[in-house]
Order: sequence, then C-alpha cells, then structure tokens
Amino acid sequence: MKNPFLKFPFWFNFILLIIFLPISTFTLIFGFAHVVEAIRQSIKGVTPPPDAFEGGIIVMSLCLIGIITLLITIGTFLAILGGKNKS
Repeated sequence: MKNPFLKFPFWFNFILLIIFLPISTFTLIFGFAHVVEAIRQSIKGVTPPPDAFEGGIIVMSLCLIGIITLLITIGTFLAILGGKNKS
C-alpha cells in the first residue's frame, strides 16, 4: 500500500510529526502501564473496584489512540525520509 503522506508537502508532514509523536508516546505509556498493573493485580488475586469496567474501557481506548497515532507518526516519518530521497 502506498503511503498517503507522500502527497503532503514536507512542512505539513513535519508539523504532523511534531503533533502526533508526543500524543502517541503519552497514550501508549499510560495505557500499557495500566494494562500491566491490571494484569499484576489479577495475578495477585486483588478484587477489582466497582468502576473497573469503565477504567478498562478508558485504558483500552488510550492504547487504541496510541497505536493509531503511532502509525500516523511512522507514516509521516517515512514520508519525510522518502521526500528527502527524491530530491
């Protein structure tokens, strides 16, 4: 599949990279940290609080947002590298 970010100019890809890189790192760090903590608590046998289902939905959405923004970040980075190789 062709990279859709190759159509955009260099400065636009650079701005997208600056915006999405911190978003992806923040959401992935916090999402996966909470997933690891939930797994650790379930192994210990700790009873989850009553609002654990809502927290699980939030954590899974954080991980999903992080993965999507990471893919966008990788696509813009490859487009920036591909644009430099063409010129």
